Amino acid sequence: TMATRRKKPRSFDDINEALTQVHRDSICTATRELWLHSTHAGDEEPGVEYRMATMFLKNMNILEKDSSSPILIHMHCVGGEWNDGMAIYDAISLSPCDTTIIAYAQASSMSGIILQAAKKRLMMPSCEFMAHTGSLDMSSDTRTAVTMAKRNASGHQTMLDIFAKRCILAKKHKGVSFEDLRKQI
Repeated sequence: TMATRRKKPRSFDDINEALTQVHRDSICTATRELWLHSTHAGDEEPGVEYRMATMFLKNMNILEKDSSSPILIHMHCVGGEWNDGMAIYDAISLSPCDTTIIAYAQASSMSGIILQAAKKRLMMPSCEFMAHTGSLDMSSDTRTAVTMAKRNASGHQTMLDIFAKRCILAKKHKGVSFEDLRKQI
């Protein structure tokens, strides 16, 4: 019967602990949900950065060690730092758990790349997606500037590869080669 299937009501302390865990640590172990958002409290939204990536990696590790059940990721962040975003991308794409990302507000720049890592992706109706060539500011000697420009170009190719691979996996572009798709992006 329906009455026997209902779970035992949770205590106020259990609910309070779950809320604290979600708001302080961006994780709910009971429901296997993570929140991917900025942890910066300043005036400007920094997007993907070291603190966000570090917290996310720790939280993914906790859930992966707990079980192989699916993980739901709620993402609300602007673009951000390449290396930190790729750490998050790798953690999601290499996870032994099935992952779903729900994107809110925007999936721009690096957060648009992170979105591609999940097995299942959902953008909310008002969410905007944006991909662009990475930016590069230099005030350095010639050798360092050349090295930085090469790294930026390599990152751009990696981004194109990620988007093209995802389009092919989604079977949205039948009969189109990987190289042709990369040229269109």
